[in-house]
Amino acid sequence: WHYVLVSLRDEAPVVRSYRIVDGNIAEEPVVLEAR
Repeated sequence: WHYVLVSLRDEAPVVRSYRIVDGNIAEEPVVLEAR
């Protein structure tokens, strides 16, 4: 599974990404590119 969490608690949004494989949780970098 792959989860993306977005927090709007602070002025600037915080985006974090996690992948869950075989019960192991790993945070992955989030890269936003302009189009």
